[in-house]
Amino acid sequence: MSCLRPTVSALPTLACVAALALTACGPTFHPRPAAEVATWREVDPNVLAARLHERQPMPVPSDATKSELTAAATRRVKVALRLCVDHAGELARVDVVESSKFPSFDRDISQVVERWRFRAGDDDQCTRLVIDYTQHH
Repeated sequence: MSCLRPTVSALPTLACVAALALTACGPTFHPRPAAEVATWREVDPNVLAARLHERQPMPVPSDATKSELTAAATRRVKVALRLCVDHAGELARVDVVESSKFPSFDRDISQVVERWRFRAGDDDQCTRLVIDYTQHH
């Protein structure tokens, strides 16, 4: 998924478009090193769900991914992610821990989760999140 990032010289004429694009895209995600979050407390997904402040809806797979699923005679895929949120509510890391075997689907899901926003909490926490998708013909 790409975002419109106008150049500085284009900002005066595209101010509204730029504001909308930046709002839709959100800030760029900069994952922390895996070693930093390795010792964070693992929690049930519902614990982090309670801290969720804003989330983007899960995307429908792209037409290319849907075609890949059809060609592979696969109707159902799932991807498991490990996501870590620090005590301040900042998303620290999103890792695919179980691939769907369709890299474009894994990437689309990861990019959506990277735009989720969380409230502050008592400590740094990680959880395993499983996204299950069934394609209806």
